[in-house]
Amino acid sequence: MAGIPWSSLATELLLTALGLGLLLADIALADPRRKHIVGYLAFVGLLLCLLPAAGLLTPPDAPETLFAGLYRVDAFHRFFRLLFVLLAALVTLLSMDYLEHIRIDRGVYFVLIVFATLAMVLLAGANDLVMIYLSFEYLSIASYVLVGFLLGRDKKALDEVKRSTEASLKYLIYGAVASAVMLYGFSLMYGLAGSTALVDVSQVYGLPGNEMIKLVAIALVMVGMGFKVSAAPFH
Repeated sequence: MAGIPWSSLATELLLTALGLGLLLADIALADPRRKHIVGYLAFVGLLLCLLPAAGLLTPPDAPETLFAGLYRVDAFHRFFRLLFVLLAALVTLLSMDYLEHIRIDRGVYFVLIVFATLAMVLLAGANDLVMIYLSFEYLSIASYVLVGFLLGRDKKALDEVKRSTEASLKYLIYGAVASAVMLYGFSLMYGLAGSTALVDVSQVYGLPGNEMIKLVAIALVMVGMGFKVSAAPFH
C-alpha cells in the first residue's frame, strides 16, 4: 500500500511477527522440557518491540490517520503502546517462574500474551467504532483462552483444571453478551452520526437533540465494555 508510513506501525508489525514466530517455535520445540525457551524468546522479542514503541528507532511525527480513518497514531496511542508492551514484557518475565511452579511449560501461553498485547495496542490506536469492536473481540478471544489455560498433568490438579475451564466458559458467555450489548450501542451511534468514525460521532454528540438516544447508546457501550474488562460493578 503506497503512502502508508509503515515506520509508524513498527511496533504493531513486530508484535505480529513475534507472535507468529513464537507459534512456529512452539511447534518446532516438540520436547515439553524445552518449551520454556519460547518464554525467553517472547521476553527478548518484547524488549525489541520497546524500541519503536518508545520512539528510539523512529522519532515521533505529527499525528497520523491511517487506513481510511480506521487507525490513528498520536501521542495518546504512543503512550499506551509503550505501556502495554512494557507490561507484557514484565508479565512474561514473571510468568516463567509461575508456569514452572504449577508445572506448565506450554509455549502457547506466551503466544497468547503477545497477541493480547497486539490487540491492546490496536485498541489504543482505534479511530473508528468498527476498529474498536474488532480490537475488543481480538483481545477477548486471547483472554478467554488464557483464563482457561490451566492444564494439569496429574490427578491432584484436576479440580483446578475444572475451575479454570468453568471460569473460561463463563467468561466466554458473559463476553458474548457484552459484545452484543456494546455492538447495539455502537449501532445507535452509527444511526445518529451516519458514520462509524469517532470524529463524526463526537460532532453529533456536541449538537443538541436526540438526548435520550445518545444517553442510551453511551450506557450500552459502557455496560458492554464494563463486562468485557470486568470493571466494577460489572465484575
